[in-house]
Amino acid sequence: MKEKKLIIKIVMIVLAVILMVSFMPAAVPVMHQAAAPATQKYSVTYTVHAAARKVFYATYSKKYHRTKKCRTLKRSKKIYKVTEKAAKKKHLKKCKVCW
Repeated sequence: MKEKKLIIKIVMIVLAVILMVSFMPAAVPVMHQAAAPATQKYSVTYTVHAAARKVFYATYSKKYHRTKKCRTLKRSKKIYKVTEKAAKKKHLKKCKVCW
């Protein structure tokens, strides 16, 4: 009986760790050649997964924005912050000014 409880606890811990890792935002390094100095061969940039990237949209907007300071959001009174995935679920499109 004690062995069964111990096995159940271990399985629960393993599942909890797997779930925590699977929901962490992924930052994926992308290697590409740098055009700047001749001594530096490569530069590394990190792209954030769309599910983790935060974007902004206004109340009656049809587009979402990369920053709150986008000029098309200037007159908006209420600005919401959501993930890019949530913005796409609301059928919002990318702003052409700030993207």
